[in-house]
Amino acid sequence: MVDSAHDSERDPSSSDLQRFTAALDELKHAGCMVLVTGTVDETVRAATSRRLFGTPQLPRQRVVVVTDDVPLQPTSYLPDGINPDCTDVHLCGWGKFPRRSVRLQDSRLSDSGPPELAAYSRHLNEVLAETESSSVRPPGVFRVGILSLSDIVAQYGQKETVEFFDQFSQQVRSYCGLGHCHLPLPSDSTVTNSLANTVDIHVHLRDREGHLPEQHWHLCGFDHSSGWIPIEPSQSTAY
Repeated sequence: MVDSAHDSERDPSSSDLQRFTAALDELKHAGCMVLVTGTVDETVRAATSRRLFGTPQLPRQRVVVVTDDVPLQPTSYLPDGINPDCTDVHLCGWGKFPRRSVRLQDSRLSDSGPPELAAYSRHLNEVLAETESSSVRPPGVFRVGILSLSDIVAQYGQKETVEFFDQFSQQVRSYCGLGHCHLPLPSDSTVTNSLANTVDIHVHLRDREGHLPEQHWHLCGFDHSSGWIPIEPSQSTAY
């Protein structure tokens, strides 16, 4: 498993951390997509999301995509003092499209893509375009988060979800934005591996008895990793 594979990693050296930080800054400047995986308590996932949505002290435009299976209120995933009623927050619900009878562990789909998923993809693209209408906004100001992909995988299967997510990621990058997406599955699952091939950063989360929750960042294109870092539930440092 991914989680156990990193247990034996040495702590990053000073030069490793410098390279990691420089690569992370480069990704943030160019626009990037983060995939957050691992089976942890939802409060841990929410704490990670709060950091990825950016510090409330700086101007941000935030798009929050909420699917049907998100267990906490959207405010839990936003930085302190930021809520869906704020002018810089745009809440985008998944909608009530007909559900397909596809189980999460079964990725089989028909050859033709589901029209309701394509319709939602177009709708989401319109929301992003309307939100990020300026071509001169500094990199990293535009923040987008899909609070869970598991419901989309369950409805439409692996292949269609990967295609949907890849298109979504490309649009976020085109705005020099920072997008993140949660998939509450093991970090070495088949679905996770397929989605990880389309992202710039893969954040693994884990819970271990007697320890604080931890995160492990892997910058895919650079092949740099952070090592395991404890997550304080009230941690306020933002990316």
